[in-house]
Amino acid sequence: LIPPGPDLVCTVYALWRIGACAVVVDRGLGIRGMRRAIRGAAPQHVVGSTEGLILAKTLQIPGRRISTRSLGQLARNFSPAGVSARSSDEAVVVFTSGATGPAKGVIYRHHQVQRTMTLLGDHYSLGAKDSLVAAFAPWALLGPGLGITSVIPDMDVTRPGTLTATSLADAITSAHGTVIWAAPAALRNVLATADTLSAAQKAGMSDIRLLLSAGAPVPLSLLEQAAVLFPGASIRTPYGMT
Repeated sequence: LIPPGPDLVCTVYALWRIGACAVVVDRGLGIRGMRRAIRGAAPQHVVGSTEGLILAKTLQIPGRRISTRSLGQLARNFSPAGVSARSSDEAVVVFTSGATGPAKGVIYRHHQVQRTMTLLGDHYSLGAKDSLVAAFAPWALLGPGLGITSVIPDMDVTRPGTLTATSLADAITSAHGTVIWAAPAALRNVLATADTLSAAQKAGMSDIRLLLSAGAPVPLSLLEQAAVLFPGASIRTPYGMT
Protein backbone atom coordinates (compact mmCIF):
# COMPACT_ATOMS: atom_id res chain seq x y z
CA LEU A 1 0.00 0.00 0.00
CA ILE A 2 2.57 2.48 -1.26
CA PRO A 3 1.85 5.38 -3.66
CA PRO A 4 3.75 5.07 -6.97
CA GLY A 5 7.20 6.56 -6.58
CA PRO A 6 10.73 5.66 -5.41
CA ASP A 7 9.56 3.77 -2.31
CA LEU A 8 7.27 1.56 -4.40
CA VAL A 9 9.91 0.81 -7.03
CA CYS A 10 12.57 0.01 -4.40
CA THR A 11 10.18 -2.16 -2.39
CA VAL A 12 9.01 -4.24 -5.37
CA TYR A 13 12.56 -4.88 -6.55
CA ALA A 14 13.66 -5.72 -3.00
CA LEU A 15 10.82 -8.24 -2.72
CA TRP A 16 11.84 -9.81 -6.02
CA ARG A 17 15.46 -9.91 -4.86
CA ILE A 18 14.59 -12.00 -1.78
CA GLY A 19 12.12 -14.26 -3.59
CA ALA A 20 8.94 -12.74 -2.15
CA CYS A 21 5.77 -12.18 -4.17
CA ALA A 22 4.32 -8.67 -4.32
CA VAL A 23 0.57 -8.05 -4.36
CA VAL A 24 -0.30 -4.88 -6.26
CA VAL A 25 -3.81 -3.44 -6.10
CA ASP A 26 -4.99 -0.37 -8.00
CA ARG A 27 -6.66 2.25 -5.81
CA GLY A 28 -9.09 2.72 -8.70
CA LEU A 29 -10.91 -0.43 -7.53
CA GLY A 30 -12.37 1.58 -4.67
CA ILE A 31 -12.36 0.68 -1.00
CA ARG A 32 -14.66 -2.34 -1.34
CA GLY A 33 -12.81 -3.69 -4.37
CA MET A 34 -9.41 -3.21 -2.73
CA ARG A 35 -10.53 -4.98 0.43
CA ARG A 36 -11.87 -7.94 -1.53
CA ALA A 37 -8.72 -8.18 -3.66
CA ILE A 38 -6.16 -7.86 -0.86
CA ARG A 39 -7.97 -10.17 1.55
CA GLY A 40 -8.31 -12.71 -1.27
CA ALA A 41 -4.55 -12.67 -1.74
CA ALA A 42 -4.04 -13.34 2.00
CA PRO A 43 -0.78 -11.38 2.37
CA GLN A 44 1.67 -12.29 5.11
CA HIS A 45 3.05 -8.74 5.27
CA VAL A 46 1.73 -5.28 4.47
CA VAL A 47 4.26 -2.63 3.42
CA GLY A 48 2.73 0.81 3.39
CA SER A 49 2.99 4.52 3.84
CA THR A 50 1.38 5.99 6.94
CA GLU A 51 -1.87 6.42 5.02
CA GLY A 52 -1.58 2.90 3.57
CA LEU A 53 -1.18 1.29 6.98
CA ILE A 54 -4.18 3.21 8.31
CA LEU A 55 -6.15 1.89 5.34
CA ALA A 56 -4.93 -1.66 6.05
CA LYS A 57 -6.21 -1.37 9.61
CA THR A 58 -9.53 0.05 8.45
CA LEU A 59 -9.99 -2.74 5.90
CA GLN A 60 -8.83 -5.39 8.41
CA ILE A 61 -6.14 -6.64 6.06
CA PRO A 62 -4.12 -9.52 7.54
CA GLY A 63 -0.33 -9.54 7.77
CA ARG A 64 2.57 -8.01 9.67
CA ARG A 65 2.84 -4.24 9.17
CA ILE A 66 6.02 -2.65 7.75
CA SER A 67 6.19 1.13 7.38
CA THR A 68 7.98 2.71 4.43
CA ARG A 69 9.67 4.92 7.03
CA SER A 70 11.64 1.85 8.18
CA LEU A 71 12.86 0.84 4.71
CA GLY A 72 16.20 2.61 5.08
CA GLN A 73 16.99 0.80 8.32
CA LEU A 74 15.89 -2.53 6.85
CA ALA A 75 18.19 -2.00 3.87
CA ARG A 76 21.17 -1.19 6.10
CA ASN A 77 20.63 -4.37 8.14
CA PHE A 78 20.01 -6.69 5.20
CA SER A 79 22.56 -9.33 4.19
CA PRO A 80 21.87 -10.69 0.68
CA ALA A 81 24.05 -13.79 1.12
CA GLY A 82 22.23 -16.94 0.01
CA VAL A 83 19.03 -15.11 -0.89
CA SER A 84 17.65 -15.27 -4.41
CA ALA A 85 14.53 -15.98 -6.41
CA ARG A 86 14.06 -18.82 -8.90
CA SER A 87 12.58 -18.16 -12.34
CA SER A 88 9.58 -20.34 -11.46
CA ASP A 89 8.79 -18.44 -8.24
CA GLU A 90 5.73 -16.19 -8.07
CA ALA A 91 6.85 -12.59 -8.56
CA VAL A 92 3.70 -10.49 -8.45
CA VAL A 93 -0.07 -10.73 -8.21
CA VAL A 94 -1.87 -8.00 -10.14
CA PHE A 95 -5.60 -7.51 -10.42
CA THR A 96 -7.79 -6.97 -13.44
CA SER A 97 -9.70 -3.68 -13.74
CA GLY A 98 -12.96 -5.08 -12.41
CA ALA A 99 -14.82 -3.58 -15.39
CA THR A 100 -16.56 -6.89 -16.21
CA GLY A 101 -16.99 -8.22 -12.68
CA PRO A 102 -15.01 -8.47 -9.44
CA ALA A 103 -11.28 -7.86 -10.00
CA LYS A 104 -9.42 -11.14 -10.45
CA GLY A 105 -5.87 -11.77 -9.29
CA VAL A 106 -3.38 -12.78 -11.98
CA ILE A 107 -0.08 -14.40 -11.00
CA TYR A 108 3.11 -13.53 -12.87
CA ARG A 109 6.20 -15.64 -12.22
CA HIS A 110 9.72 -14.27 -12.44
CA HIS A 111 10.38 -15.71 -15.88
CA GLN A 112 7.16 -14.10 -17.16
CA VAL A 113 8.06 -10.68 -15.77
CA GLN A 114 11.57 -10.97 -17.22
CA ARG A 115 10.31 -12.06 -20.64
CA THR A 116 7.78 -9.22 -20.74
CA MET A 117 10.48 -6.66 -19.95
CA THR A 118 12.88 -8.20 -22.48
CA LEU A 119 10.19 -8.29 -25.17
CA LEU A 120 9.31 -4.63 -24.65
CA GLY A 121 12.95 -3.61 -24.52
CA ASP A 122 13.79 -5.45 -27.74
CA HIS A 123 10.64 -4.52 -29.64
CA TYR A 124 10.94 -0.79 -28.89
CA SER A 125 14.77 -0.74 -28.91
CA LEU A 126 14.93 0.60 -25.36
CA GLY A 127 18.53 1.04 -24.26
CA ALA A 128 20.94 2.89 -22.01
CA LYS A 129 20.53 6.11 -23.99
CA ASP A 130 16.80 6.21 -23.28
CA SER A 131 15.00 7.76 -20.34
CA LEU A 132 11.44 6.72 -19.50
CA VAL A 133 8.76 9.14 -18.34
CA ALA A 134 6.26 6.78 -16.70
CA ALA A 135 2.86 8.46 -16.48
CA PHE A 136 1.07 5.10 -16.22
CA ALA A 137 1.48 3.42 -12.84
CA PRO A 138 2.38 -0.22 -13.74
CA TRP A 139 5.18 0.85 -16.05
CA ALA A 140 7.05 2.84 -13.44
CA LEU A 141 8.72 -0.54 -12.81
CA LEU A 142 9.73 -1.07 -16.45
CA GLY A 143 12.68 1.31 -16.66
CA PRO A 144 14.67 -0.04 -13.69
CA GLY A 145 14.16 -3.58 -14.99
CA LEU A 146 15.76 -2.56 -18.27
CA GLY A 147 18.45 -0.51 -16.54
CA ILE A 148 17.30 2.84 -17.91
CA THR A 149 16.58 6.12 -16.15
CA SER A 150 12.94 6.53 -15.12
CA VAL A 151 10.88 9.39 -13.74
CA ILE A 152 7.25 9.70 -12.63
CA PRO A 153 5.70 13.10 -13.44
CA ASP A 154 4.12 15.24 -10.74
CA MET A 155 0.63 13.70 -10.87
CA ASP A 156 -1.68 11.25 -9.16
CA VAL A 157 -0.91 8.20 -11.29
CA THR A 158 -4.06 6.47 -10.08
CA ARG A 159 -5.96 9.34 -11.76
CA PRO A 160 -4.29 9.73 -15.18
CA GLY A 161 -6.31 12.84 -16.02
CA THR A 162 -4.33 14.81 -13.40
CA LEU A 163 -1.27 14.91 -15.67
CA THR A 164 -0.80 18.39 -17.11
CA ALA A 165 1.35 19.47 -20.02
CA THR A 166 3.59 21.48 -17.70
CA SER A 167 4.17 18.55 -15.33
CA LEU A 168 4.98 16.30 -18.26
CA ALA A 169 7.37 18.87 -19.73
CA ASP A 170 9.13 19.26 -16.37
CA ALA A 171 9.57 15.48 -16.11
CA ILE A 172 10.96 15.30 -19.64
CA THR A 173 13.44 18.06 -18.86
CA SER A 174 14.54 16.65 -15.50
CA ALA A 175 15.23 13.16 -16.88
CA HIS A 176 16.16 14.09 -20.46
CA GLY A 177 13.20 11.93 -21.43
CA THR A 178 13.06 10.08 -24.73
CA VAL A 179 10.16 7.69 -24.08
CA ILE A 180 6.71 8.36 -22.59
CA TRP A 181 4.20 5.78 -21.42
CA ALA A 182 0.84 7.38 -20.63
CA ALA A 183 -2.81 6.37 -20.43
CA PRO A 184 -5.22 7.98 -22.94
CA ALA A 185 -6.81 10.09 -20.18
CA ALA A 186 -3.38 11.50 -19.33
CA LEU A 187 -2.64 12.33 -22.96
CA ARG A 188 -6.04 13.97 -23.31
CA ASN A 189 -5.38 16.37 -20.42
CA VAL A 190 -1.83 17.07 -21.62
CA LEU A 191 -3.26 18.17 -24.97
CA ALA A 192 -5.98 20.19 -23.23
CA THR A 193 -3.39 22.11 -21.19
CA ALA A 194 -0.71 22.41 -23.89
CA ASP A 195 -1.35 26.16 -24.26
CA THR A 196 0.35 26.68 -20.86
CA LEU A 197 3.70 25.46 -22.23
CA SER A 198 6.54 27.87 -22.83
CA ALA A 199 8.40 27.86 -26.13
CA ALA A 200 11.30 25.99 -24.49
CA GLN A 201 8.96 23.38 -23.04
CA LYS A 202 7.31 22.83 -26.41
CA ALA A 203 10.74 22.44 -27.98
CA GLY A 204 11.58 19.78 -25.39
CA MET A 205 8.66 17.68 -26.57
CA SER A 206 10.53 17.06 -29.82
CA ASP A 207 13.14 15.03 -27.87
CA ILE A 208 10.59 12.26 -27.35
CA ARG A 209 11.29 9.48 -29.84
CA LEU A 210 8.61 7.04 -28.66
CA LEU A 211 5.16 7.67 -27.20
CA LEU A 212 3.25 4.68 -25.84
CA SER A 213 -0.37 4.90 -24.74
CA ALA A 214 -2.33 2.05 -23.21
CA GLY A 215 -4.66 1.20 -20.36
CA ALA A 216 -7.82 1.94 -22.36
CA PRO A 217 -8.80 2.17 -26.04
CA VAL A 218 -6.96 5.03 -27.75
CA PRO A 219 -8.98 7.06 -30.31
CA LEU A 220 -7.30 7.84 -33.62
CA SER A 221 -8.09 11.55 -33.16
CA LEU A 222 -6.11 11.56 -29.90
CA LEU A 223 -3.09 10.06 -31.65
CA GLU A 224 -3.31 12.63 -34.44
CA GLN A 225 -3.33 15.50 -31.93
CA ALA A 226 -0.45 13.92 -29.99
CA ALA A 227 1.59 13.70 -33.20
CA VAL A 228 1.47 17.50 -33.44
CA LEU A 229 2.69 18.03 -29.85
CA PHE A 230 5.39 15.33 -30.15
CA PRO A 231 6.63 15.85 -33.71
CA GLY A 232 9.61 13.50 -33.42
CA ALA A 233 7.81 10.60 -31.77
CA SER A 234 6.80 7.24 -33.10
CA ILE A 235 3.37 6.73 -31.50
CA ARG A 236 2.30 3.19 -30.53
CA THR A 237 -0.67 1.71 -28.68
CA PRO A 238 0.15 -1.65 -27.09
CA TYR A 239 -3.41 -1.82 -25.73
CA GLY A 240 -4.66 -5.16 -24.45
CA MET A 241 -1.21 -6.67 -23.83
CA THR A 242 -2.21 -7.93 -20.39
